[in-house]
Amino acid sequence: MNSKNKIVILIILAVLIIFKGYLFSIKYKSDESEKEYIVFVENIKSISDTKIAYNVKLLNSNDKFVLNIYDNSYDKVQTGLSIHSNYKYGDVVKVKGKIFIPKLLNNPGEFNYKQYLYSNNVHGLINTYETLKQIQYTPNYIEKGYSKIYDFKRYIKKLINLQMSSVNANVAISMIYGDTTNLDEQIQEDFESLGVSHLMSVSGTHITSFMLIINLILGDVKGVNGKNKNDRNNNTKKIIKSIIQIFAILLYITFTGFGISALRAGIMIIVCILCDMFEFKKEKYTTIFIAMLLILINSPFAIFNTGFRLSFMATLGILTFRKYIFKLFKIIINKVKNSMLKKSIKYIAESIAITFAVQLFILPIQIQTFNQLSFPIIIPNVILGLVSIPIRVIGTIGIMLAFIPKISLYFFSITELFVVILLKISSFLESFSISISTVSQPLIFFVVYYLSIFIMFLYIKLKKVIQESKGKTSFLKLSKCLKALGIFLMAGTLIILTVTNIYSIYYSGYVYFFNVEQGEMSYIKSGDKSIIVDIGSMRNGLSFNTISNFFKANNLYKVDSIILSHIHSDHVNGLEEFIKNYEVGNVIYTRPEIEDKEFKKFIKILKENNVNKVEAKRGDKFKIGDITIEVLLPDGSYIKEDSENENSLICKVSVKDKSILYMGDASKNAEEKLLKEKTDLSNIYILKVGHHGSKTATTEEFIQKVRPKYAVISALKKYYGHPHENTIQTLNKYKVHTYMTETIGAIKFNLQ
Repeated sequence: MNSKNKIVILIILAVLIIFKGYLFSIKYKSDESEKEYIVFVENIKSISDTKIAYNVKLLNSNDKFVLNIYDNSYDKVQTGLSIHSNYKYGDVVKVKGKIFIPKLLNNPGEFNYKQYLYSNNVHGLINTYETLKQIQYTPNYIEKGYSKIYDFKRYIKKLINLQMSSVNANVAISMIYGDTTNLDEQIQEDFESLGVSHLMSVSGTHITSFMLIINLILGDVKGVNGKNKNDRNNNTKKIIKSIIQIFAILLYITFTGFGISALRAGIMIIVCILCDMFEFKKEKYTTIFIAMLLILINSPFAIFNTGFRLSFMATLGILTFRKYIFKLFKIIINKVKNSMLKKSIKYIAESIAITFAVQLFILPIQIQTFNQLSFPIIIPNVILGLVSIPIRVIGTIGIMLAFIPKISLYFFSITELFVVILLKISSFLESFSISISTVSQPLIFFVVYYLSIFIMFLYIKLKKVIQESKGKTSFLKLSKCLKALGIFLMAGTLIILTVTNIYSIYYSGYVYFFNVEQGEMSYIKSGDKSIIVDIGSMRNGLSFNTISNFFKANNLYKVDSIILSHIHSDHVNGLEEFIKNYEVGNVIYTRPEIEDKEFKKFIKILKENNVNKVEAKRGDKFKIGDITIEVLLPDGSYIKEDSENENSLICKVSVKDKSILYMGDASKNAEEKLLKEKTDLSNIYILKVGHHGSKTATTEEFIQKVRPKYAVISALKKYYGHPHENTIQTLNKYKVHTYMTETIGAIKFNLQ
């Protein structure tokens, strides 16, 4: 096949993948009406105090969804979550719920949940508060086969848990076949900080270990295409062996749950087996390309899957640079005379070469996805990688012998010994590891980085051409230029990474108004000082997740002060989680006229987490670096109408010469009070519009006096109709540039 035909085929396949992805994305939309769905349960996804989630598929279409079964305790009607915690593969239930397709709120550092679902071939969520009804269903042959596999996995888990402690059993299960459902969170965090979390997911190393056992069972068959009878027999045996190998790989991939890394490795090995079987030439880049193509044809959005990107880029790194890095150690290896020592050094050198090659290719993905780099990477990979081999191999043999329980348990007991060793070593190494947090980088960073790698690859290839051409001057010059350019670009990307981190932490100044739907939250930073003003949303968990994602993306871990306008949930319900996870200097608030249970709960949270409390009133001024906070209201006397909202803490926050006026949920009564007392409201750069743009606030007299350059409204129209048209008209009349978080997402203003 010539190059032109190859390009045409690639274009056709690319169009096919894009078109299939488009059809997938438009098939379902969020539906506010409750409907009945009959779903086929595949496996449990997660369990919490208020929700149980299952991976399911619609029975009539096989389209995949996540079924969220919520506890409806808020209206005193319990769904009885416990009765929904024991569904298993093959159960079919009737559910009355709503389809929900997550959408982006356009907040910085936001986790794209919709993209995550699509990348796992899941269309969306089905949310229900209703009790499910199980119905009778006769599965087809494929479903019966899967059911047997899931039953076998449950049996394996039971055997492993019989022989090992709960913690060790869950580690063994994770490392043998990648099931991390019950893995201890602290162990997961330790492995992530050491840069060895790949040991807990099924990848090429798992399939290699599995195939090692299969090949030992099958034995080696030598001889390919002979002319005599024995040669023909050997050839037949080889074909049979290849078919058994392929079947074993497919069975293993199915058993481990069709993870992308396992699929990639499995397809590549199957392609290599087929090439040997039919005597085709094996080409490493073609093999990885075929694997990528087959996965994308089946699931076009898999390209956005973190596992997909890490797996393929890591494999590409190994195929491209491993042997060149390994060559650097050959001089040392060749000098060693002792065979055992030589093998040990060779293993270490091979591990270092693989680790370097992998890290070279996945570095930008780590920065983009995890905002963290772990050091040292090589030592944990070498040591823990070595200890993980017997866990995988011996554990897999134990699974294969599961129907002879006494022998199987013996293998699992040996496996536990290595698990204990692995955990002790990882705990020791973790105490010496260093995690460097990084800020999110612009697209140009990734382009330049991979361009520099490509240039270095060209340089290595050109060295071969120079050797073959006996050192022609033109090739030598080109080689030197490529080497210099590659080093320059690589150094440039590392300098960019360092400079952006330093600038982001110590010199940047800005304010973000986040989109938390119906709620309030903003973040102000100037140099290394920062504050949060309100931290709540009517959607539970949204405000904390939003600020947490932002902090991770920007290498932030503390805030000097949190200002709360008042203790309504849409202004404070993210506070508790935040102060548990991040360092907080103090919390500034105002005491309400009536100390209700919500206020008492708030005070209790601050005490339990040892957070400094600051009760503020009119005239108080706080200085935090370049940030100045002036409290304008309340003044000690309470406005009676709608007390909690009316008596919101109103403050002016200034960074150098730019001021932001925060109105909380105060209405026109508070505005009138500010005007009556001749409060200094001049030079307001940004007005955080009161009460989410309600018609009860933002009077014409107030805007005429304040004359802000910009106004920000944080609300979600479907809840209370905010913002009101009167508010928008008033702001427009005085030519105030108005931004709404609902329409454009998070809003950023530079304050430097």
